[in-house]
Amino acid sequence: MKKIRIIIKREYLSRVKKKSFLVTTILLPLGLFGLMGLIAFFTVQSKSDTKIGVIDETQVYFQEMKKDKASFTLTEVSLKEDEDAAELAERTDNDIILRIYSSQAPQIDSVKALSESSISLRASEFMDNEIQGVYRKKILSDAGINEVHLDSLTSSKVKFISTSFEDKITSTGTSVALGYGMGFLMYMLIFIYGVGVMRGVMEEKTNRIAEVIISSVNPFELMMGKIIGIGLVGLTQFAIWIGLMSTMSLVLGAAFMPSAEIAGSMADPEMMKAMSDSPDMAMIMTKISEINWGLILVSFILYFIGGYFLYAALFAAVGSLVNEDPQDAQQLTLPVTLPIVFALVIMATSLDDPNSGLAVFGSIFPLTSPIVMLGRIPYNPPLWQVALSIVLLFGTFVLVTWVSAKIYRTGILLYGKKVGWKEVIKWLRKA
Repeated sequence: MKKIRIIIKREYLSRVKKKSFLVTTILLPLGLFGLMGLIAFFTVQSKSDTKIGVIDETQVYFQEMKKDKASFTLTEVSLKEDEDAAELAERTDNDIILRIYSSQAPQIDSVKALSESSISLRASEFMDNEIQGVYRKKILSDAGINEVHLDSLTSSKVKFISTSFEDKITSTGTSVALGYGMGFLMYMLIFIYGVGVMRGVMEEKTNRIAEVIISSVNPFELMMGKIIGIGLVGLTQFAIWIGLMSTMSLVLGAAFMPSAEIAGSMADPEMMKAMSDSPDMAMIMTKISEINWGLILVSFILYFIGGYFLYAALFAAVGSLVNEDPQDAQQLTLPVTLPIVFALVIMATSLDDPNSGLAVFGSIFPLTSPIVMLGRIPYNPPLWQVALSIVLLFGTFVLVTWVSAKIYRTGILLYGKKVGWKEVIKWLRKA
């Protein structure tokens, strides 16, 4: 055990002290947030009011349109004799000329927006929404229909709540989002850190460092020390990323806060009370509070430990078989990566029906359970399935580690020979 601790320390410190670790862990996130900050800064600085001059031949629409809203300012203008739209825009200092042709009010013949260059999508949508809103209001008024009453009828809904038999509120949307997020995160962690273990083994083998190390420790201790050490490096990197992302998010949020007017309105006690009294807001908070966060956190930790060690042992065995040809690594890693990809596919399909036979099988089968079961956890699967899945996962991890150690012991000192899976099976039979 003492030798394993020494190897863990060596693997951890040798990677943490590398410049590449500092670049990928600290400078890369800082660079990305810096780029986001620059984009946000130039976006804020480049915002300017778009001035729209309206020629309203109906003498109806301009009076009903919103004159000043979200970077758009509307003013009523008129053409002089022998004056075109471009001259009118220059004379009135408008960016766009919106011409509303007259026919029989409230019906209009057509609406045309003219500008020197192409009109932005936001400006086009703003003008279209304003025209259509006024037109709808006029049509309803002429038909004797109260617009407010009609809106209340069309927006009314029957309250639909899904609960468990214990009367706990469940949310399919929340469960899908949480399950997919956790499953995909587990997929990324297992794949990235597992490949990191394989590359570390390949590097020591090609540099002949493993020959020196094995003279002092047995191959199993070397493999376990490497797996644990690289896993701790990954966890350290992940923790730093979370800290940096949280800190930089607060910094960017403080630097680009909404305007004082918006902030003041959000601080209005009446508005805050209205938001808190909203049925939708209350329902969202209830759904979030009903989630078993303790089970989710414990499950994530257990499945990460079991899944990482299982696949890290497989990747370590594959790395010991590779010499200097990267193509060999691609061929040998295919049987290892396929279960991870299948697990992601099963997880995505099981979110639609978390209790289907495929979902249950994928969440219990050890090679896919770290990803699939995490996708099912927000749906509160039976505890016996979770317990069975964890027991099988750690049992398979012990078995796979034993088998991988047999392969690692032979492959780490094998040079100059291309090894296939048939020969690996022969090694295991002899062992």
